[in-house]
Amino acid sequence: MKIIAVGDIHGRETWKQVLEKEKDFDKFVFVGDYFDAFPPMTVDRIMQTFQEILEFKEQNEDRVHLLMGNHDFQYTPLSGGTERYSGYNPITQSHLDAMIGWWSVLEPAFQYEDVLFSHAGLTNTFAAHWGMPKFAAANAAYEITKLFDEHPEAFKFFDGDTSRCGEHVKQSPFWVRPDTLETDMYPGLRMVVGHTHAEGVEQRGPLFMIDTGKQGEYLRIEDGNIFTGTL
Repeated sequence: MKIIAVGDIHGRETWKQVLEKEKDFDKFVFVGDYFDAFPPMTVDRIMQTFQEILEFKEQNEDRVHLLMGNHDFQYTPLSGGTERYSGYNPITQSHLDAMIGWWSVLEPAFQYEDVLFSHAGLTNTFAAHWGMPKFAAANAAYEITKLFDEHPEAFKFFDGDTSRCGEHVKQSPFWVRPDTLETDMYPGLRMVVGHTHAEGVEQRGPLFMIDTGKQGEYLRIEDGNIFTGTL
């Protein structure tokens, strides 16, 4: 099994170069955040890139997994129209409103064996706070998806976070930051996350941070072993 995982997109097209290099993948995982960026990136460019990613998914339905990030969640009706994070753009909202059900193709988590992919990671405290049963590590993505389907409000920004940036153990798999996640990771898992910029793929024990922006690094998993890929 060969799994390729790429970090936050924000309109960038680096994923195409990764795909060109890793054509023989079994699974290709995006960890979310397709939208929102800062100049010179434009809304048109962001939307074009997202459309291309959707086409890639359609052509490889079971091999490609598009995860949802906080910058994606805020544009969905699941957020209740109250979530507005940095970079939110009403023009992007109008484009997405015209794409009925676009969010349904995005997943809150994906898992292969003991490796959990999500935008930000899963804490013990978040799971307990939302009444998730104590589950085997192998079922983590299933339980996260079940909670998301039944209670999408659980994935909103936790207002009790006085840091205002995700440094709280009650933050969701869309929001918790690595420094906090490390103190309270759900046991038995290796976690692959984006959400927080890293200069290159960064490993902190069982935690792998892959929001590498323009650096051109990505994650490659082969036969359960994790490697850094470079362009």
